[in-house]
Amino acid sequence: MACLRPVLLTLCLFSLQLFLVCVNGNAALIEKTCKTTLYYDVCVAALNSDHSSAKADVPGLAAIALKKSLGKATDTKNYIAGLGQDPAISDCAENYDDAVDNLNQSVGALASRAFDDVNTWVSGAMTDADSCEDGFEGKPPNPLGQRNEDLNKLCSITLAIVKLI
Repeated sequence: MACLRPVLLTLCLFSLQLFLVCVNGNAALIEKTCKTTLYYDVCVAALNSDHSSAKADVPGLAAIALKKSLGKATDTKNYIAGLGQDPAISDCAENYDDAVDNLNQSVGALASRAFDDVNTWVSGAMTDADSCEDGFEGKPPNPLGQRNEDLNKLCSITLAIVKLI
């Protein structure tokens, strides 16, 4: 029985890969697009997690990446609301209010093909996450460190994909 485990595990992993390729017929474009980003694995996972990526072109992939960035910023903004009134937390709440606003502006700008505006607002959201991070310097632990990092990665991916359009 123990000798069957590696075989079964291999078969399960192969089946999962095959399923993902069948579900997402756009895997080659996603892989090619994500190779232009700094965070290939995060990019592939983020794009593949949206069913519309299966038929998306590069502008569609940019829209998905932007949607993921906005979702992360909104989720973090809501999370912060439950953390209390520490001055660093209050600053982060303001930063994430700005980040959500910037990313919402970016959605419209991307739809209008105003790519310079998209770059400005997505970069602004990254700055907001960095400012939140800076507020915890010398004050461990930082309850938002991973969330700030995740938002920065998603925004970086969005900017890289927008450059391809």
